[in-house]
Amino acid sequence: MVKREQRAVQDFFYLDEIWQGSSRENPCVEKSLHNEMGDFKTIYIHESEKLAIREYHSIYHEDCTLKSTVDESLYVEMSFFLHSHTIKDRIDGRPNEYLPYHGYVYFVPKGANFEVTLEKHKNYRHVDMYLEIGHLEEWIATHAYVKKFVEDVRADRAAHLFPAGIPICPEIANLLLDIKASELDAISREYFIKGKIYLLLSLLFQKAQHMAAPNKKQSVTLRQDEQDKLDHIAQLMEQNLDKFYSTEFLAKEFGVNEFKLKKGFKQRYEMGLFEFAIKLKMQRAKELISNRSHTFKEIAYLLGYSAPSSFSVAFKRATGLSPLQYSKGVG
Repeated sequence: MVKREQRAVQDFFYLDEIWQGSSRENPCVEKSLHNEMGDFKTIYIHESEKLAIREYHSIYHEDCTLKSTVDESLYVEMSFFLHSHTIKDRIDGRPNEYLPYHGYVYFVPKGANFEVTLEKHKNYRHVDMYLEIGHLEEWIATHAYVKKFVEDVRADRAAHLFPAGIPICPEIANLLLDIKASELDAISREYFIKGKIYLLLSLLFQKAQHMAAPNKKQSVTLRQDEQDKLDHIAQLMEQNLDKFYSTEFLAKEFGVNEFKLKKGFKQRYEMGLFEFAIKLKMQRAKELISNRSHTFKEIAYLLGYSAPSSFSVAFKRATGLSPLQYSKGVG
């Protein structure tokens, strides 16, 4: 029974008939699966002959290890993990780690043995973009490591372009939201999304270059249990967007030194605690505004603001637009 349920989950997420699963005229088609293993949803954001974008949601009822052999691999994957926990997998025995709120570009060849371990009751959410290798060839001339990556892909070898991942900054988050919210017709949508893809890649390369530059600031050494606590703190903030947490409260609640909490969190997530919380709240605010199911006042209270005016100020500071201006733009 367990193997059959696992197979159902693997089949559900398999990239089957990538351009036939949803209509190009009707983006964001959804499909879902509910069984003894958990609850799963796929959102088909975009499908075309050279590009597919999907958003995956999953919650497992028990700890689970999925194993499979890659039947075919025609695409480079650009993945953005939008949850507050680390995922670990193995490709042909080689371990990989995917950090919370980070983006990755990688290739898994045909015939590779893939194994991933997933924890129960955790809400996994990621946006995956399936690209032809040609999308990356533009950067070969300016980034030497891209040439090696392209060569590996063409030779059908496993490859990671940014092994350590790139933190998802507000600019990247906004591009992801723009792609999902697009309601243009088929041809216009195709060109619009391709433009956003190249902007995403540009930001990833820019961030990678910045991260590779010498950093004179002293780093904080974090034990594994301390890293886990930081991830739990990020998860707490993600699951309680109606609250604001002080550094003092979080340090006491999770048994972490305040200095290490502030420095370690910024080191791990590339932003401070307050900035991280605001980013989550503004992402959710954009979703709620786009859905048009709540008033601005209701959204303010849902996100922990004591007054709509405070929410409006925070939203405009983060996006450059007032909530009303943003709602007109996505209308």
